[in-house]
Amino acid sequence: MRLEDSDDRALAPARAEVTGSICERRREFLEEGRQEGRQEGRQERLALAARLAPNRLSELRGIEDLEALEHAVEAAIRESSGR
Repeated sequence: MRLEDSDDRALAPARAEVTGSICERRREFLEEGRQEGRQEGRQERLALAARLAPNRLSELRGIEDLEALEHAVEAAIRESSGR
């Protein structure tokens, strides 16, 4: 057995812990980015609704799901423009 092999085996748990920690932090970072992106997307859609369908804004603010909000904003704009 070579010295390098025993060193590798001895360090394997520490490497696994560091790798796991890095992966977990990366997942957290990506989730934070997704959350921020969703919040920005929500604000953009509500701003659009405020300009083009202000009478429906309070109703739209209550919609939590981003995709549902997007569809509701589109429908509200169509209704407000008479289409």
